[in-house]
Parts: sequence; C-alpha cells; structure tokens
Amino acid sequence: MITFSEMGRLDKWRPFLLQFALIAWVTGFWWCRGRWEQGLLLQWVVLPAFALNADHAWNLWKEWFGAGVRRYFCWWSLFSLIEWQFWVTGARAGDWWGGAGSGKDFVVLSILVTSLALLGQNPSARLRLWWSVMVVALVAIGASFFHFYQDYGISEQRFRLVWRYRAGFNAVTTGILVGFALVVCWGPWARHRRIPVWGQYLALIFLGAALAASESRGALLAALVAGGGHLLQGILLGKSPFKLRLAPAYVWQNLLVPVAGFVAYWAMALQFGKAEGDDLMSRGSAGRLDVYQEYLKQLSGWDWAVGTGEVFSLPPEELGWLVHHPHSAYLGQLAGYGVLGSLLLLVFLGVALWTIRRRPELPLVLFGLAAGLFDGGQFFSAFSVARWEILVVFVPLVVALSAHESLHPSLSSEIEDFQ
Repeated sequence: MITFSEMGRLDKWRPFLLQFALIAWVTGFWWCRGRWEQGLLLQWVVLPAFALNADHAWNLWKEWFGAGVRRYFCWWSLFSLIEWQFWVTGARAGDWWGGAGSGKDFVVLSILVTSLALLGQNPSARLRLWWSVMVVALVAIGASFFHFYQDYGISEQRFRLVWRYRAGFNAVTTGILVGFALVVCWGPWARHRRIPVWGQYLALIFLGAALAASESRGALLAALVAGGGHLLQGILLGKSPFKLRLAPAYVWQNLLVPVAGFVAYWAMALQFGKAEGDDLMSRGSAGRLDVYQEYLKQLSGWDWAVGTGEVFSLPPEELGWLVHHPHSAYLGQLAGYGVLGSLLLLVFLGVALWTIRRRPELPLVLFGLAAGLFDGGQFFSAFSVARWEILVVFVPLVVALSAHESLHPSLSSEIEDFQ
C-alpha cells in the first residue's frame, strides 16, 4: 500500500520524469536508427510520463481554453491547425486513424504540445533540454563523423550519420541535424561558465566542418538564416550595453568560427583529391523544380482550397524515381491541406514568431522554417516522411511559446542568467 509520504515523493518527481522523457525523445533524433524507434520512445517513455502528469495537463488546458482566444491566441490557432488537418485528412483521404494528419496524429501532437509546454514553463527544464541536445548531438555527430571517414576516407561520399543503416542517414537529413546542433551551440545555453571558450569554439568549428561535409545546401542556408537572426536579435532587442559589448562577439562566434570549420573541411577535401565537380553548386536544383511542378500539376478543384488530406508521394512513372515527399514543407502543407490550411499555418507562424522574438529559441525556429523551404513534408505531424521537421520547428516553437509572460526576460538578461 502506498503511503502519503510516498505519494508526496512521487508528486515531486512527476515533472522530472516528464522532462526526462521529452529529453530522451528529442535527443533520440541523433541516435535512433529509424522513425519506429522514436515511435517506441513516444509510446513507452513519453506517454507514461504524460499520464503521470495528467492533472497538470488538465489544468494547463483549462487555462488555455478558459481564458479565451485573445490571451492565448497562439495555442488556440495551433490546436485549430492540427484539428483542421485531422478533419481534412478524414474527409478527403478517408484516414480517420492512422498516419499524418489522422486522429492518431492529432492525439500525439496534442500530447507533445502539452508536454513541451509543461517543460517550457520551467526555465531550468528548458536549460536542461538544450544542454542535453548540445551534448548528445555533439557526441553522436562526432562518433559518426570519425566512423564514416574511417570507412570511406575523403572520397566522393557526402557525410551521413551512420546509425540508421551502414550507408547512413540521407545526407540532407544529416545536414539538417548537424545544422540544428550548430544553432543550439550558438545559443546562450553554450555560454556558460562551466564551458571554456576554447571548448565552445572547437565545437562550433567541428560542427561547421560536419555541415560542410554533408554538402546540404538547404541546411547551410538555414544555418545562415539562423545566424543572421541570432545576430539581429542580439543587436536590436538587447539593452544598450549589451549591443555595444556583445555585437562583435556575436559576429565572431555565430558566423566566423563555424565558417572556419567549413573552410577547413573543403581545404582538406581538395587537398586529398575530392573531385572539383562534386562541389556544393554542381548539382543544380537537384530535381527540386521538377518535383514542385509535378506536385502542383496533381492538384485540381477542391484540392487547391482544402487540400487532398494527405501529403502524397509521386510514383516512379511520374519522374523516373519514387518521390516520397514534396521536398518543401510549405508545398506539403498546400498539397495536404490547401490554401486554407496554408493560410492558417502562416498566420500562426507570423504571430508565434512575433511572440517569441525575445526568446533564445527564435534562431532555432528560423533555422527550421528556412530548412523547410527546400525539403521536408510537413511541419506539424508526428508521422512526417522526412522525420526532422517536428524537431526543428515544432519543438523549439512550443518550448518558446510556453514560457509565462512573467518569465519573458530580455535576451540580454537571459544570457546573464545562464552565465
């Protein structure tokens, strides 16, 4: 029989169990061999932890939906977006319980939104989350980097994380995961007194080299957008002394140090005989324009207004190869949920970005939104084909939105707190 003291101890540990579960799920993106493993983490780790915190989740829902649309517009619009996807998928694609956009997706996303919001309300929990991402991503990328080049040497092979199968994760997926880790290392979480400056610079140089080795131009563009956003956020939103003292450090740390790693990789690649034609620019559009045109050709009638209800694949006979997803999360939203779904997404993102403009997670969200321009299937789905979109947009966005208004310090104050 459980005593009152044991119940009290369990009550004290419940939030920590949920934090641990979410950290395991988020960091699993760098280690899991496939989407099914992340599904296992959701099913056997996150869901039980969420169930233990059901009363906290219920109170949070009552707060969101009891205070009205005006105060919690972002949460109302986010759930409206997910619900729109559910109804369109059921009515148009006939999938009421199954894959992306179905009832199962709605339930999983609702649980993740609530769980991440509960985590995000605690500044220490947010700090633990991003610290864990930084450390786990560095270890995973570092181990894979050396294992990969031990097998291939400096060859024509683009760097890929090796954990999924011997050939490794798709190079684009690898580039996105490396780039996201790079942006995390730019954040105030990395500027902590326990981390020597030279250690942080080594991490940034290494991640810059790994990003270059993936030769993923979309990930590189996303990293540049995030770096620019981080720099502008520091200069425009910081207090006056912060602008004067840290702006040069932002330029050095956010742009020049990772670029040093990027240049070092290409210098080494050219030195050891990597073919000149196999550079970042030689692949042209990599078939993206043909994919976009073919997806748009498939839409007709009501598809333009409300979507097809699913982010469909193109069969091999269309382009000569099986196209698993639209290679643009925005096009995926249009194909799946039409102009109305796309407008709902853009309105939500616009308001959310303005709301989190002072949050340190803003560059992470900008990274994800830029990465989704030229790859991915859907931003807001736990069953997306490309698998990384929910990490690079959904997770930092919900965590940033979840901080109480009273916990919204200026960026400079937050950096001082972390230091």
